[in-house]
Amino acid sequence: MEPQYLCVCVLNFPAQALLRLRVSLRNHPVAVLEGNPPLERVCSVNRSAQKQGVAIGMTRVEAETLAGANVLIRSTTEEVQARQAVLECAGRYSPSVEEPARENTSGKSVRDEQISGSASSYICVLDITGTEKLFGPPHELAQKLRIDLTNIGIYASLAGSTNYHTAVATARACSNVTIVPSGEEARYLGKLPLGVLDLSQAHVSTLCMWGIKSLGALADLPEVELISRFGQEGKRMLQLAKGVRPHLFRPLELKNELKETFVFDAPVEILDSLLFVLSPMIDQLLVRARRHAHSLTGITTHFTVEGGAEHIRSIRPATPTDDRKLLLKLIQLDMEAHPPHAAVIAMTMHAETGQAAKVQLGLFSPQLPEASRLDVTLARLSAIVGEGRVGSPQLQDTHQPDSFQNSSFKVLNAKPDVTEDGSRGTRPSIRRIRPPEPLQLQLVSEQPGSFAFRNRRYIVRAAYGPWRESGAWWSVTRWSREEWDIMAETPGKDARLCCLITHDLMRRQWLIEALYD
Repeated sequence: MEPQYLCVCVLNFPAQALLRLRVSLRNHPVAVLEGNPPLERVCSVNRSAQKQGVAIGMTRVEAETLAGANVLIRSTTEEVQARQAVLECAGRYSPSVEEPARENTSGKSVRDEQISGSASSYICVLDITGTEKLFGPPHELAQKLRIDLTNIGIYASLAGSTNYHTAVATARACSNVTIVPSGEEARYLGKLPLGVLDLSQAHVSTLCMWGIKSLGALADLPEVELISRFGQEGKRMLQLAKGVRPHLFRPLELKNELKETFVFDAPVEILDSLLFVLSPMIDQLLVRARRHAHSLTGITTHFTVEGGAEHIRSIRPATPTDDRKLLLKLIQLDMEAHPPHAAVIAMTMHAETGQAAKVQLGLFSPQLPEASRLDVTLARLSAIVGEGRVGSPQLQDTHQPDSFQNSSFKVLNAKPDVTEDGSRGTRPSIRRIRPPEPLQLQLVSEQPGSFAFRNRRYIVRAAYGPWRESGAWWSVTRWSREEWDIMAETPGKDARLCCLITHDLMRRQWLIEALYD
């Protein structure tokens, strides 16, 4: 089977990486600066800035005053995240993806400048051999991939060919989608300029002095004379110009990590400004998660504040969700309760994925609460009563009273209690008194006789107990007590009371802890 390659070329990559999370600036002229003040120079621009006359190499003053462009500082961190997003899109259509390397005159492979962060474009190549039955012909696959890239804010040109280097050179020169037919590589390459090849500046200058400005003119040079002047580099140039240069494909190990980073030009303290930036970051995470049919189970945000310290916060919805408004609201409530302690200079957001929850309701089962409203309600309660104090109680493996811990709240299908005869049974309910109320209790024959509770005097008619229990003797939280189930009534028999009374043997104190209905 003849190999087939598809090259993705993202021009002005530093500018596109910054504009992914700055949606409001996409339709405005933007120039990206590189270097240390006052020697900053423009290294990348978007299309709007090009139309305004902004050029690579301009100073900050020239870009701001002459062209009126919005100036941003280059961020290699955001470029790494944009590169990962592009590779995720490419990995959806082929498991074999490579980032091109250029060869020097010694024959050794050198990583392309795009990897070190000094180039203005980013290129990756897919091996799409044998994918026709899954995604259709190469042109259809390229169109689908281009749409996926556009959805994450990346605009790229794509080119396909049976020759690896032909696909790379064509992608650098085209502006949309181009598929080079097999056997016509030389004809398609003939009109392209020398700049689409990885040639040294010295070699380009020499060829220009000879009047060679296109790949077609380069391919017409005699091979022996070209090799005698350039050595093996001359043979490589000739093979590239004719579209016959062989290549050993070395695919990357793709990693599926949902992570987005935003670096501020100046420290930010206002909460609304942080939320304004967090919104497009969540959008990007959701687009990337939906591509794998996943929902988000949790989001962890790392705030880098002035001084180099980090402020880390996490949210976990009750059920996996892809609701943007819900996630943003949960983050807002969490940030209002736990704001960063200093101005924020950068943010990194990690997302965990999972399958969306599916609950099948019974015909006579009670309707479950809406997941989004439940999550927001739990977040609001946590902001009021404190973190870790809202959830589902889980009993601990001990006999100590009120020994439980909170876990994340989950909605389960509750089944009614059914007795052996098929009827619904009932259970006696108990109402805890928190905190327990102290009692002045009188004993009769070493048993409770009478007591006062809430401005009423009660006489004990029946007492069951005592049930003694103790534990945790090895710690300061040791306990020892007696429990009594009491049936009491007022002297006039106008009120009756069934309750749980305890005797704290450590503190020698009587307490009423619960009422039975």
